[in-house]
Amino acid sequence: MCLNMIYHHPLPVQCGAQSGSGVRPYRMREAFEKIGCKVLDLTGYSQVRRSMFSAAIDGVAPSFMYSENSTMPLGLTDKHHLPMHYYFELNQFKSLSRRGVPIGVFYRDFHWRFPVYDKMTTPLKRMIAKLFYLMELEVYRRYASVIFLPTIEMRKYLPQLDSLRVIALPPGCLNIIGERTPRAINGRLKAVYVGGIVPPIYDLTPTAELLNSCLNIELNLVCRKNDLTESDLLAKFRCPDRLRMTHVSGSDLEDKYSQADIFVWLRRDCEYLDYAMPVKIFEAMAHGLPVLTMGENPVSKFVRDNKIGWVVTGNEEAVALSEKIARGEIDLGLVSKNVLAVAKKNTWEERAKLVAAILSK
Repeated sequence: MCLNMIYHHPLPVQCGAQSGSGVRPYRMREAFEKIGCKVLDLTGYSQVRRSMFSAAIDGVAPSFMYSENSTMPLGLTDKHHLPMHYYFELNQFKSLSRRGVPIGVFYRDFHWRFPVYDKMTTPLKRMIAKLFYLMELEVYRRYASVIFLPTIEMRKYLPQLDSLRVIALPPGCLNIIGERTPRAINGRLKAVYVGGIVPPIYDLTPTAELLNSCLNIELNLVCRKNDLTESDLLAKFRCPDRLRMTHVSGSDLEDKYSQADIFVWLRRDCEYLDYAMPVKIFEAMAHGLPVLTMGENPVSKFVRDNKIGWVVTGNEEAVALSEKIARGEIDLGLVSKNVLAVAKKNTWEERAKLVAAILSK
């Protein structure tokens, strides 16, 4: 596949915001290149993108444009967050649309739709930002061909896009291991959790309940550095000898995955997260880790549909399952093989192939 495409992101890669979707901008750009796309890269602040856009499409008819929005609305993504170049964004989409170039937009996050956003900034800044979020959606409604969302369930929060084709595009797996050799559990199950721990969004009380109730499990809990002091989660655990709370990244994080038997995603319901698809689930899959989760949400549906772990209804069921695994009554090696098989079908390259196939028709 060799396509002439535009890759658009309104922030420099190193500033690319991460959210519940966890999709990092450079991964998709690199994935397009790996599948043979000739990429015209429009990444950076508005002045940089303006000059690159004019030069990039001079005499060139790109097959499509793939755009990833920021957690900040279009027009406010420069360092100063002032809407000095908003009409450039509008004209860019309009110009490509009028030339018949299909435009696909990955809309990564909709945190501004929830009460939690109201606590993040002042009333005036919030009012201005929400106005620009709505203006951004209007740009997409008028000029986008396809809207990609981390989960299709997000669609209900974006009624402005009802007239458009909307497709689910979850995160991808990276650096998938060749195979996983289950360690000898010997009655002690090792679990790992990677993600936020500060309520109300991340209420990991069910995780604490599992550890408190099941003596056969120990947990490596990896979170953001600031969360170690801001969260009251530690007080909910009554088993300090079986809990390790750390902040690590890079190779140290890889070690946490490789030392674990399962990945746990047990939390109380949160409307915002209940429509998200965390990238950490796919990181765990890339290491062949079965996922233990709960509730009715996109993560549970993905785990259940792909048979990559277990969905429990509550603490009693989670404890019973964990004890069965610890006693060796469940073949983790067999489950892990299926996890890796599913991971290979959900790489960033496969994600890019899907987008290219849809937009290049």
